[in-house]
Amino acid sequence: MEIPTPGAIVRASNKGLQRPALTSASVATRDARPLKPALGDGEVVTATTTRPQRVLLWLAPALITIAMVSFAVGAASDPRAPGPIWILGIIAVAMGWWSYVSIPRRIAVDGADLRLERPMGSITVPIAEVRKVDARAWNRGFVIVTAEHRKIYMLRSTKNLFAIVNEIKQQNPSAMVVGNVPRVA
Repeated sequence: MEIPTPGAIVRASNKGLQRPALTSASVATRDARPLKPALGDGEVVTATTTRPQRVLLWLAPALITIAMVSFAVGAASDPRAPGPIWILGIIAVAMGWWSYVSIPRRIAVDGADLRLERPMGSITVPIAEVRKVDARAWNRGFVIVTAEHRKIYMLRSTKNLFAIVNEIKQQNPSAMVVGNVPRVA
């Protein structure tokens, strides 16, 4: 039930309590913080990995870990096996997990920043720092974004990655794009 009153609309709830509804004027006066510049019609461009991609990104390092542990157990049972084999195994497992958990699962362009959500923590990279986007087809299934102090490996078949690369190119015309990013919807 809506009851018009001067200056605001009051809605009656199921319990008989009345509260003023939010209008654009009341929101503007209540929250005077400046908004971030919006992209297009206020939309944030995002790209996300699919469910099979996320399963692969957890399954691959798990299989590497199982293989390395079984190899280490087999090597430990042989008295002729050298001791440093354990150190190499631990290093290989750590590198495998690091490389797979550092791949972003969700990528968003938030104003002038590229926000990457990864299992090991989210990072934000200013788009102005992006120097190169390497999207050649033979990059082992990755699109490599090179910023000032880091390289970010993104899955090539991530949904909407094409729009992210276009947004990077629009906001930073000096960024070099090598190759073609596939249009995966």
